[in-house]
Formats: sequence, C-alpha cells, structure tokens
Amino acid sequence: MSNQKGMSTAGAAFLSLLVLAALVVGSWALWGYGVASRAVTGVTERTLDPDNIINNYEWYKQEYQQIKAFDAQIAIARQTVKDAEAIPVKERDFRDKEELARVRTILQGLENQRQSRVGEYNARARMANRNIFMGSDVPTQLAVQDDKTVAVSQ
Repeated sequence: MSNQKGMSTAGAAFLSLLVLAALVVGSWALWGYGVASRAVTGVTERTLDPDNIINNYEWYKQEYQQIKAFDAQIAIARQTVKDAEAIPVKERDFRDKEELARVRTILQGLENQRQSRVGEYNARARMANRNIFMGSDVPTQLAVQDDKTVAVSQ
C-alpha cells in the first residue's frame, strides 16, 4: 500500500513538473509572439509614415527621370565616339587617340551607372513596403533594350 502511495506521489511530482514546463514554454511562446507583433507593427507604422510615403513617391519619380537622362547622355557619348572613330586611324594624332579613349571610358561609365540604377529601381519596385507608393505615372519595372531604357511589365 505504501508503494502505491509512493508511486502516486512520484506521479504527482512528475505531473507537476510537466505542468510547470508547459507553463514556461507557453510563456516563452507568448513573449515571442509579443515581440514579433511589435516588430510587425513597427514596420507598418514606419511604412505608412507620411514622410516615408512622400519620400518613396518622390524617389520613384526622380530616379525614373535620372535613368531617362542617362539615355540622352549615352546617346551623346555614342555620337562623340562615332565622330572620333570617323577620323581615319592614320590621321589621328595623340590627342585624338587620347580623346577617343576618354570618351569610350565615359560611355562605359554612363552605361554602367544606368544599369545599376535600373537594377536598384527594379529592386525597390519589388519591395512590398515601397512599391505601393510608386504612383501610376512611372513603370513598375525597367529594362535596357536596344540602348534605351524601356518599361517592362512583370
């Protein structure tokens, strides 16, 4: 009889420990939920902040115009290279060769900058907390085709 009473005391102790462990795990889960929900609320508040809305809206407008300006700058640089290459090689002096190399370098830099900015524009346009502020007068995605920046649909 005493053995059976000892077993039920051990069983009660085990059950108490099990309940205590469940309470600890449950409180950790509730704490984690609270932290996560505060983080989500913070992101929502920052995203919908009026200054953030205006900044994102203006960024898309300005960045799109800057990318389009690269098209014009690249076209001018290409024409300058074409004009310089039109001089027969035998008639080019050192300054002509130096100028051609300089303009080719500028052209490559402009193309690289445009491509980087198109990539950044597209990356931001895919971000859910930014693209909602684009407006309808700018494209949702850009690409460089035939040496021009064009709108592409995704």
